[in-house]
Amino acid sequence: MQREIANFFKPFYSAPFYADLLQNWKGIGIGFILLVAFIDVIALAIPLGKFMPGFSELMTKTATQLPKVTIKDGILSIDQPSPYVIKQGEVKSIVFDTSDAAKDMDVVTKALEKDHIGIYVTSEFMAYKKTDSALEIQRFDKQGLKDIVIDHDRWVSTIALILKWGVVVIVMLIGMMFIVGIFFTTFIKAFIVKLVALFFNNKPDFSGNMRLAAAAALPPAFVFTAYGIMHSLTAAPVLAGEAPPPTVEIPYFMSFVIWLGFVLFGLWSNDQASKAG
Repeated sequence: MQREIANFFKPFYSAPFYADLLQNWKGIGIGFILLVAFIDVIALAIPLGKFMPGFSELMTKTATQLPKVTIKDGILSIDQPSPYVIKQGEVKSIVFDTSDAAKDMDVVTKALEKDHIGIYVTSEFMAYKKTDSALEIQRFDKQGLKDIVIDHDRWVSTIALILKWGVVVIVMLIGMMFIVGIFFTTFIKAFIVKLVALFFNNKPDFSGNMRLAAAAALPPAFVFTAYGIMHSLTAAPVLAGEAPPPTVEIPYFMSFVIWLGFVLFGLWSNDQASKAG
């Protein structure tokens, strides 16, 4: 990994680097795969970092308004008059309605659609729109929630804990997914390198194809991520309740063409080094 970091920028320009990579390096390019995954995680973390302050403010404000909730034998009750509404501005984000009328799914469905409510909590279930047309229902008696009490302090502490560690865990999980995904992508691209190498005098073995496929992925990943970061940093700050800034979509075909260009450069560099040497 230290060698890959030391040669981080050489895949952008260095013919001797590619010749050395194919002729003398060992392994399948795991170091470059990890570097590309790290770059992709940074590309995700920057816009997420701009989104989180507003999201944290929204969640903290919501936590301070949540009532004490008691679930006994699958039946929910609250310590506030029903219906109890939590708003974000003029939007009803959460409604607690423990009346008998709210047990009717038609009543809940109409309320969700009419008032654009985020989450509707009744004495027997919680409902929210999964999509514009699909309604998700979570019944308390089927969730193992037989006897539970969540008071105000517990709401606040739980949400604070989620805000503190939730993003870290999510980024780590996504990072692991990126590593696995990039490894399999590199594996597939190694076969493309093998086909392209048929037009050159020196044909690397499969581990060399993997190294070249991984190293050639570094320049497009770095350039597009840098562009995305600049776009995120120049975007307006995200306020509480707003959606995160859109990510910069780079057509995969463009990235592939640039990657293929560096593969050709690497194979050509290897041929030239062999002729000179």
